[in-house]
Amino acid sequence: MKQHMNEHNEYRGGGWRHRAHCVMVTMLLLAGLAGCGGGEAGGGSGNAHDPSPVGRVSAVDGFGVARPNVPTRLDLSAFARGPGATLTAISSQQKGCGAANVVSSLTVELTSESGLCEYSYTVSNADSDASAAIYVLTSNMASPVLPPLSQTLMLGTGSAVYNLATLLGSDWPAGYSLDASSLKVQGGTEQGTVTASGNELTYTPPNTPDWNRIVFILKHPGRPDEDVLGTLFITISEASNQPPTIGEVKYDYKAQTGNAVTAQHAVTMDLATLPNLNIVDPEGEAWQLIEVQSYSASVVPVAPNSVTNKQFTFTANTLGEHVVSYIVGDHRAGFATGLIKVVVGPDERPKTWGDIIMGAVTYRATPLYSEVVNKGVLAEEVWDDGVKNTIGAVTGVSASSYCSKGSHLATRRELDTLRNTPATEQERSKYPVQRDYIVSNGAEYLTYNLTTGVTAPYTTGSLYVICVTETPINVVTWGIGEDADSSSVASQLTDVRAITDSLGAYAALKGNGTVVSWGYPKYGGDSSAVTDQLVDVKVIFGNWEAFAALKNDGTVVTWGNPQNGGDSSAVASQLTGVRDIVSTYYAFAALKNDGTVVTWGKPENGGDSSSVADMLTDVSAVYGEQSFFIAQKKDGTIITWGSVPTLMGGEATDIKTIYAGRLALKHDGSWIGWGLDPEPLNAAGKQVVKVLANQASYAALTSDGKVIIGQRPNTGLDAASTELVVLSPSGVLPSLEDVKDIYQTSFPAHSYAALKNDGTVVTWFFGPKWRLTVKPSFSDDVYAAASDSSEVSHLLTNVKTIYPTSGAFAALKEDGSVVTWGNDTYGGNDVFGGNNMVPGLLTDVKGIYANVMMFSAVKSDGTVLSWGSRQYSSNFPYASVQTIPNLKTIVGNTSPTSFAAIFEPESE
Repeated sequence: MKQHMNEHNEYRGGGWRHRAHCVMVTMLLLAGLAGCGGGEAGGGSGNAHDPSPVGRVSAVDGFGVARPNVPTRLDLSAFARGPGATLTAISSQQKGCGAANVVSSLTVELTSESGLCEYSYTVSNADSDASAAIYVLTSNMASPVLPPLSQTLMLGTGSAVYNLATLLGSDWPAGYSLDASSLKVQGGTEQGTVTASGNELTYTPPNTPDWNRIVFILKHPGRPDEDVLGTLFITISEASNQPPTIGEVKYDYKAQTGNAVTAQHAVTMDLATLPNLNIVDPEGEAWQLIEVQSYSASVVPVAPNSVTNKQFTFTANTLGEHVVSYIVGDHRAGFATGLIKVVVGPDERPKTWGDIIMGAVTYRATPLYSEVVNKGVLAEEVWDDGVKNTIGAVTGVSASSYCSKGSHLATRRELDTLRNTPATEQERSKYPVQRDYIVSNGAEYLTYNLTTGVTAPYTTGSLYVICVTETPINVVTWGIGEDADSSSVASQLTDVRAITDSLGAYAALKGNGTVVSWGYPKYGGDSSAVTDQLVDVKVIFGNWEAFAALKNDGTVVTWGNPQNGGDSSAVASQLTGVRDIVSTYYAFAALKNDGTVVTWGKPENGGDSSSVADMLTDVSAVYGEQSFFIAQKKDGTIITWGSVPTLMGGEATDIKTIYAGRLALKHDGSWIGWGLDPEPLNAAGKQVVKVLANQASYAALTSDGKVIIGQRPNTGLDAASTELVVLSPSGVLPSLEDVKDIYQTSFPAHSYAALKNDGTVVTWFFGPKWRLTVKPSFSDDVYAAASDSSEVSHLLTNVKTIYPTSGAFAALKEDGSVVTWGNDTYGGNDVFGGNNMVPGLLTDVKGIYANVMMFSAVKSDGTVLSWGSRQYSSNFPYASVQTIPNLKTIVGNTSPTSFAAIFEPESE
């Protein structure tokens, strides 16, 4: 933000005396980003003038960054000065720049649609008026402000040409170009001029030693709402004078000093004493701080009128990384520029309010900012003066997401009960109330004032949240194998909120943050060795043979097969600050809050990332496939490790979305694939809405209802095929049009089914060089049996949805009946004449759950019917019928032959 607004340059006694008078400019943006710029009050040229007399008001220009159509609050008190200063007018004449509403004497809320909006504002008191401009860039970019640039010139050298793309290097966003109309020259006593050609600037400096700042905007033709803002600082020094030198031009404050900076706490930085900064004048002259600014923080010189001042104070209201730009100069017109990176964390203290328990209902205490973001939910940090803490404020969708793990977003009725119960008053009075709360009201959201109980329709903005945990739940298990028998831990399975499974074990997360496990020990069924560590657990992740529990403090506890992810001791010291965990079949990868990644487990399945460790920084997401991991960085580049298939279709850069861990859509609409040929997808580009894939084939559904299928090159299956699929000219199977949804069997996932809009079903096996149907000779082959629905095709009408095991499909029809086909060991039909093992019972079904080899159908009356895998040497598939009242969910996706159900006990 622009600090140095008024300058006096005096030539006395043969020496240059540069005296800086600085005025603070800050913008507090609701979107969490801020900036500033501009010249003198009223948007003038920036020529020096005397400070305003005491009693008068003054105003300066400001720059800011906001998200389109997100209300942005600006606190003008930081850049509108004077006793009794009050905002009297603010408006914009530009199209798309919304009206501004005055919230308080010097606070305004405005909403911009797109582009760069200029708002003129006026502040007044009894004695005077002052006007200036606020420039607000609206952008959907996650990081819309580029790193500042700096260049030096010597007086009398004439114009200089700067290629911005070259100066920014890897920071230049791909596909962007300079918007010549956005150029503004600011700062200093006199401003030079600038023109643009392509991405090059031609800058003509003023005729006296000085400094200028050029503000510019980059645009992308395909992303109209994702502009980015940049700044180029240029210092112009006397040719006969050597300017000061800076030892560390790009300085990392935390790395160099070891000091932490928290939001809203001022820190004084002394350029003369910061370790390793080493600013010196080659000629032994004195030097001073001339200018300091930040686009996202408040920076103010400590002694702005002193010619020896080298200090400034830093204060940030928003979390994350902030960059401070500064200019130092000697007293003979020599200037130098530098950058300081400051990482700001939340100003959080222990909560003075807690959970409120009312019988079987627990109201979870309003969360701090870190509690929300550590769950992977976007939040706004709000300093609440009432409780003196940083609260996490969220939007409606984010509120529901935050409360989704074992709880739900509080309803209006629940908060009414909380307010109207006298026994809760003492604890409730401690809750933060600076903002309203967001509550659910059926299919809509409402705002709720916890003090008054007043509600209103929710539109936009971030509010506080309370999650509600209902009556404790219990667990029941059934099926074949040790994991189907939970009797040894049945007494512990109370208040279970979530269950995670492996190939042969389960891990249940309880409401108090502890964990109960059962099943085959080698698959994670025995967690006794780490029981004392399994406390305050937030969520459990599983691969095929191990579990990883992520705790609320960001640490991780593992158990199960030690070679395949159950032993993380080798990387235990690195497993801190973890925000998410993903897995392959036999390995885990933990994504940390700092954007780095830690891995463990079977090396060839991605458990060893040492070969790419130096590249695993600034990672935004990690995906796990069968035997390899994919890390997507914030700049759109991709890093892979493990047993990675051959990359096809181009370079793994500028990635927009990754589908099924095997295919990726780039921002330009082209596709790449790992082990799969993406060429059939290029024609559809961004029209693809869903992709199913395995290591050898894939199917993609487009927004217009067409299915595109593809496969791995050189599969060796062509010779076995006797009926090649004939594609239309567009690469689409004629029978795979007007499709509503697509499905595939679980591992090995070679059979596919498409549900068409008319309620009929089409099935096929593998890719485009295989056939749509399989002859009966394939019916005993689990890889192909589910692709043959010919024997039940006359029944596949009015289908609502489809569920898969590894070797069969079950179609749920609109009338609640069920049709199955495929290998009977996997829950499908017996192709030699048999049918469902529970004939006549599969009616009035409301949903179906499936694991690798079995189905469980839930009827409206709570009856659960399960069938599938043969019981060891038995000639008949497994079948069971039971009633589970108040069923919440059934778990068993990975487990081959068992299920676990979470249900709510009957009320007494």
